[in-house]
Amino acid sequence: MIRAVIFDLGKVLVHFDWKRSAAAMARRSAKSYNEILQLVTQSPLALDFERGKISTEDFFVQLSQSMDYGGTIDELRHLWNDIFEPIQKHIDLISLLKSQYSVGLISNTNASHVAWIEERYGFLHQFDARVYSHETGLIKPDRAIYEIACSRLDVAMPEALFIDDLPANVEGAKAAGMRAIHLTPEISLIDELRREKILS
Repeated sequence: MIRAVIFDLGKVLVHFDWKRSAAAMARRSAKSYNEILQLVTQSPLALDFERGKISTEDFFVQLSQSMDYGGTIDELRHLWNDIFEPIQKHIDLISLLKSQYSVGLISNTNASHVAWIEERYGFLHQFDARVYSHETGLIKPDRAIYEIACSRLDVAMPEALFIDDLPANVEGAKAAGMRAIHLTPEISLIDELRREKILS
């Protein structure tokens, strides 16, 4: 029996798109748009920030240096963060599910993005447990990050349903013993939760 529903953050509860911010960074940088996009999404520096291996202050200083950014650190921080848009129909499910289930969050993210989302959208406090990569040093699909979430929610792995947009993370959850939904733009999360008998 499912006792907990655990969400991913990006592309499940908030959309994100780097294109506009990367283009704005490139206009103030010696780097090209494609180089900026790689730097903010796939570089060792970005991954270290996601794993909590570098402080927020040091990250933005090093990011500015890496792209030879011509603006201020505050401007760069704003561009780094201003990539999100809430998916309200999914956010509304949190309070609905909480009447019957424990509700958790597992996200590969960084301290700056979490602070931005908390300040602007105000829904993260609704979760019974939040597990972030930058706080644990663990990245999905590492089995341990799923185990931490279930432990904090006081449920066994088979008692948890996990929702993520990335196949590797969904498969990681299943391999850990959880049930999981692979959320794609083509499917309705509400319909999937009904199919799983989570919603009636």
